[in-house]
Amino acid sequence: MSKRAEASAWEKLFRYVDEKDLPNLKLYAYHGVDRSIIANHVGQPFWRWVVEFLPLTMAANLVTVVGFAFMVASYALTAFYVPSLTGEAPWWVYMVNALCLFIYQTMDAARRTNTSSPLGELVDHGCDALTTTLMALTVASSLQLGPTWVAQYAIIMSMAGFYAAQWEEYHTGVLDLGIFNVTEAQLSTMGLYVATALLGPSVWLQTITVFGYTVQCNHLFIALATFPMLQNIFSSVYNMAKRVGEGADGLVAVFGRLFPFLSLVAASVVWANYSKADVLQHPQLWIGSFGLLCGNIIGRMVLARVVKQAFHPIQPLLFSFYIGAALSLVGAWSARVEYAFLVGCYVQSILGYYLFAHSVVHEITTYLDIGFLTIKNKRSKKAN
Repeated sequence: MSKRAEASAWEKLFRYVDEKDLPNLKLYAYHGVDRSIIANHVGQPFWRWVVEFLPLTMAANLVTVVGFAFMVASYALTAFYVPSLTGEAPWWVYMVNALCLFIYQTMDAARRTNTSSPLGELVDHGCDALTTTLMALTVASSLQLGPTWVAQYAIIMSMAGFYAAQWEEYHTGVLDLGIFNVTEAQLSTMGLYVATALLGPSVWLQTITVFGYTVQCNHLFIALATFPMLQNIFSSVYNMAKRVGEGADGLVAVFGRLFPFLSLVAASVVWANYSKADVLQHPQLWIGSFGLLCGNIIGRMVLARVVKQAFHPIQPLLFSFYIGAALSLVGAWSARVEYAFLVGCYVQSILGYYLFAHSVVHEITTYLDIGFLTIKNKRSKKAN
């Protein structure tokens, strides 16, 4: 009896890859283009130098997960001192944030051990999606955005760029990173952390006049960060509009795959706008839930591309936010019940992500006979 035949009822219940699609894992090949000048001329030489210090026996996925652990620590430290995204943490917290992000960027780029696999891409993008949410919260804390619509806008735009890139790759098979991409975004964020440590977070609440308009520095930072994000998003939309009709999918099918993200954004805006509990005042729960759901959906899109499955626009995982928006819109609940529901959404988003990640890792490692965080010695295995 095969290992998959021995799978428990629990594993069968939470299965994300059809049996007939598993052989497509062996056809996997990564294709990507990075147009970043900094990444190509500064980052790559540095990352190649760093990678020489990593043990050859260290699995690529382990490198990524170790880097991600630093981002979790960075987020936890910031959330402890600044849970409401407003207030001042000790100066060293912001320096730790910069260091952790630098380590994550370095470890993420320093995947080495010749163990490239579809699982590696899923782990990489999965950690990136989670990191995007964690960074949005730590950046909002550093900028003193507070529990506001500006903080909500920041997480929406961060996830929009990520989703658009994966949406384009789902159809083209190529991850095309523009001149200003995640490398520049991370370096800018490191600079933000260092500036906050040296000048204090209150500096972002000062106002300046730009073209006759008076704006807070933190709002200006978000506005400036929006431009490269919009450029990358519009580039993906334009590229896909040109390709409609070239493949089997038509206009409705291609752009219909934007529905999960767009509907989640719409639901979050409606819910927050009509909320009796004022969900924006609970940023760790609210932004955390939104970001985790986005990351989960992005992970499912990546998985669908890797195993050549269809990615469906209707994602039941998002129903909790749809329900929250609907009940808030009609005023069908009290603030206390709504808050309890938000907590439930947060728990659901964590469990949903965990179950998805656990199941996919189990299915792929079992089928390909590879380790998750270790490198299997197949020569030794054959000898035995």
